[in-house]
Amino acid sequence: MNLSRRLVCAGLLAGGLPAAWAQSDKSLRWIVPYQAGGGTDTVARLLADEMRHQLKQTLVIDNRPGGATNIGMEAVHRATPDGSTIGTADNAALMVNEHLFAKLSYRPAKDFSYIAMMVKVPLVLVTTQPVRDLQGLLAQAKAASSPMGFASAGVGSPHHLAMELLKRRSQAPLEHVAYRGSSQAIPDLLSGQIQAMFLELPVAKPLIETGKLKAIAVGGAQRSELLKNVPTVAEQGLSGFDAYAFQGLVGPARMSAEQTTRLREAVRQALQSPAVLARFADMGIEPWFLGSDAFFQLCQEESQRWGKLLREAKIQVS
Repeated sequence: MNLSRRLVCAGLLAGGLPAAWAQSDKSLRWIVPYQAGGGTDTVARLLADEMRHQLKQTLVIDNRPGGATNIGMEAVHRATPDGSTIGTADNAALMVNEHLFAKLSYRPAKDFSYIAMMVKVPLVLVTTQPVRDLQGLLAQAKAASSPMGFASAGVGSPHHLAMELLKRRSQAPLEHVAYRGSSQAIPDLLSGQIQAMFLELPVAKPLIETGKLKAIAVGGAQRSELLKNVPTVAEQGLSGFDAYAFQGLVGPARMSAEQTTRLREAVRQALQSPAVLARFADMGIEPWFLGSDAFFQLCQEESQRWGKLLREAKIQVS
């Protein structure tokens, strides 16, 4: 090791960080399995901008949309596990697609290194129908001559699973209408062609504030800070109901413990940034840090829960 290299390492160790955390000459590629400009992309870019300070490394967002996240997740899975490629992974990638698709090129439990959970995205049940609460909506559905139309952002999306869970728990005649993303469903929802939808809060928030949509229930176990007067589904008669979207950070399998720790620490510190927290609060996104083991364990438990629902509802993509 030459003198300059020894000095760099000594400086890092003096600051309490492992020598391997030195600035890399290679940029870090962050794969986002959705198109640029969407909510998932925004979260990745906000965190990447903070994490680069901790990592002393350039982070490059690489959008790989399509295939219900499978295109992007395949790219993460096939990457060299040297810490130079990571990716955003959500409900679809880590707990739904293995049950939804007859054939999947990766195994969520074995083919990724789980780095950290990053955020939770609340789902809120919205409608334009003249009802006051969830029970009013369900009563209207049961009294109708045909099933009530419920939109989703696609088969197997958190919106779809929340609707299926509501359907099974309430025994209301609800008909799933799949769209290619929330933005495509909203015009039909606003026009009344579709009667209701579980919509992610960042998208629903401005429509609720302007009175275009009525929020009647929050899908998660707790109320949202931005919708304090809107009760949860569980509070309105369906105890234990819990449906939400999340985003975590993964890498290819067999990343070293040191690489995983380095990235996990960068996520943890980015989620404490006042600028990031302020932006998340404005969007309705909740910071949700979980370390590698807790993140992995949660995904296994949720995979079992939603896999059972998909099997019982006979929902599968060939």
